[in-house]
Amino acid sequence: MEPLGLDVLRKYTRLPIWCIGLLIPPRMQSPEFSSGSGSRIIGKHTGREPGVSPEKCLEWLDMHLEKSVFYISFGSQNSITTSQLMALAMGLEDGGKPTSCF
Repeated sequence: MEPLGLDVLRKYTRLPIWCIGLLIPPRMQSPEFSSGSGSRIIGKHTGREPGVSPEKCLEWLDMHLEKSVFYISFGSQNSITTSQLMALAMGLEDGGKPTSCF
């Protein structure tokens, strides 16, 4: 995120904000994990299966150059409306860049 945009967001929300990327624990990147057990491990810890398996997510990321994917994480404090989400999705699609949203 651009420093100016981050500063504006912090001032607007009055919440602490840190920029991080997709965090995949090293254990989930091991050959044993890619055997298909990743979704079961996540399901065991979260109580539900992920919409996209960690294996597929890593495969998709590996198909793209480093620093070429736009990552968005709404987190648990999301208050975006459906129309705002649609506008964001259309803007991202028009941008033509690979995008990953969580």
